[in-house]
Amino acid sequence: SDDSTHRRVLGKLNTSYHLTSDLMVYLTASQGYRRGGANAVPTAGQFAQNPGFVAFQPDTVLNYELGLKGELGRTFKFTVDLFQEDWNKPQLNILTPVGAFYAAVNGNTARSRGVEVSLEERLSKELSVSTAYTYTDAELSSGFVVAGTTFGGDGTRLPGVPTNQLSLGADYLRPIGADYSIIAHANTAYRSE
Repeated sequence: SDDSTHRRVLGKLNTSYHLTSDLMVYLTASQGYRRGGANAVPTAGQFAQNPGFVAFQPDTVLNYELGLKGELGRTFKFTVDLFQEDWNKPQLNILTPVGAFYAAVNGNTARSRGVEVSLEERLSKELSVSTAYTYTDAELSSGFVVAGTTFGGDGTRLPGVPTNQLSLGADYLRPIGADYSIIAHANTAYRSE
């Protein structure tokens, strides 16, 4: 058994400026935190794990975002932003060297940066369409070793983070009487590896 106590004060700064009544630029800087924990791996017997795989520590992130939001002609809305996240002691899922048990471990540092674009157009009173695209470059910014085993080097792509994501959607609104409406929604999404 083991226990630990962690205390952390997190901050967030968000500021925006209206360039016009329909166009706003914004900047956000924020901190994030996840608690640590323990892995359910054997500590004795044939598949006993090195004690370095039993527990993992908290991780923290600094997030920066610069964006532009706007509306054109009351029918077209858009958001474009650039982001970067600097991650310290990232919690990463691995397979242990003995028995291939799933475990969370701490890396050293990682970075994620990219661009997001979101567009929405109201084609008529009833029909609107939308699309969103995200490009993300997420990788370890330093290699790491846990219990004598190397799991990733500088520049290794972070698992579970697709480089490209695209979604398309459509909404159709049809009033039924004075008090009710029916909304039909269709969407599709694509995620790269």
